[in-house]
Amino acid sequence: MQLTLGLNTWVELCAFVALLRRGSMSIKYSPLSSNCMFTLMMKMTEIAQTYMGNINHNSDLAKLVKIETCLAVTLQESDRNKGRIHAHTDSNVTLGIIKSRDRSLQSGDLFKTDSGKLVLINLQEPELMVLDLSSLESNISASKLVKLGHVLGNHHCPMIVREQKIYIQLAIDKLILEKLIKDLNIPSLQINYEVYSSTQNITFESHNHH
Repeated sequence: MQLTLGLNTWVELCAFVALLRRGSMSIKYSPLSSNCMFTLMMKMTEIAQTYMGNINHNSDLAKLVKIETCLAVTLQESDRNKGRIHAHTDSNVTLGIIKSRDRSLQSGDLFKTDSGKLVLINLQEPELMVLDLSSLESNISASKLVKLGHVLGNHHCPMIVREQKIYIQLAIDKLILEKLIKDLNIPSLQINYEVYSSTQNITFESHNHH
């Protein structure tokens, strides 16, 4: 798609430069009369900014996605509250999602692109590290547990304690964190992994330095 635009303000110019740096456009310069004109060769990008609802809560939309062809896109949990999301659909179509930051994305959310295509949101369920403390001996050294707390805190891992298990959102590579924990040599500490679903009622607490 070719689009010729006049850039009359520095704000417009900065916006276009940002798009160029992201690789969303290529540029050709063409001086016309007194205005600085740019011919922008825009890659085919679908822009989705019309929210239609969630197929898990709206039977009509659930029927619609079975009839219509949808662009399915899988996003990370960290994308849920972003206002601007750049992604590629499962069929490798370049996609831009524009929404309010007040709306958290859910799996099953349905958007419509400016060209009339449907976009179905799937959220990738993250893997949690689970530290099982149920088998720890009663005479376990308190210093080892303090060091465990330092390891988790120093790497800013959001976590929550339930019964005798610590559920940890992985802020670093799981193999690195697992090695750091194993190096503490805490007897009978079990390290497991579980897939976290957004339907679970878990609120993680983050560690911050002051």
